Amino acid sequence: MKSKSELVKNSLNLILLSMLFNIFTSCVSTYKIIDYYMVSNSIDNNQLFCNPSFQHDPVVEYVKSIKWGEKIMIVEQELPNKEKKWFIIIATRDSLMCGCHDTLIGPMTQAEKDSMLNIRCINEKIMKEKKWYSSY
Repeated sequence: MKSKSELVKNSLNLILLSMLFNIFTSCVSTYKIIDYYMVSNSIDNNQLFCNPSFQHDPVVEYVKSIKWGEKIMIVEQELPNKEKKWFIIIATRDSLMCGCHDTLIGPMTQAEKDSMLNIRCINEKIMKEKKWYSSY
């Protein structure tokens, strides 16, 4: 019969091997934007979602890029047919926050997006930005 320390050591080795297997056999990546807004490619496209998910949180698939600040997020979507659309997420409180009913506006054209940003005096050139490669 194995000692308690041997059992613990074997268990830890199995956990470590399992983690390494998942890291090296998985192409899934998740990128945190702000609060718990994340983009993941776990279902063959880049999907923006909240983790954990709440009933009214925004979800956008086929994300090509995101620009964000404390109160606003601009999501560029590129569909498999290469059509581009934009979404704007606006914080309902002091900052973007999952589970707080942030407002999702879109889809819209680039001209509609630019007009909305102009009306709100938002300079997207000073926002943080992340781009994703699309496999389609």
